[in-house]
Amino acid sequence: MQNHWIEESCLITRHEYRQKIFEAWRDRCIYCGREATTLDHLIPRSSPDSTELTSNLAPACLSCNRAKGNKDLEEWYRSRHEFSSDRLFWILEWQRQPWVK
Repeated sequence: MQNHWIEESCLITRHEYRQKIFEAWRDRCIYCGREATTLDHLIPRSSPDSTELTSNLAPACLSCNRAKGNKDLEEWYRSRHEFSSDRLFWILEWQRQPWVK
């Protein structure tokens, strides 16, 4: 994954905001690489650490999003047969970035 950063811009609609996240990952699920149809909260919404920052939202296919649920990202992903250390690296890089709300 290269050049997946979203540049800060003027006011954008919620739809545009979400679309930029999908585009940053080329409309692919961050976990398995299939077509993404949902946005997953990397830190689950049920966690007190969850945010609506772009860095906590990532495209996911419905199957992966449902399977992950409110589980810890790394622990869950490492247990998957789709696990990729390269993909995990990019997911964690995505989370570390100071994104726009």
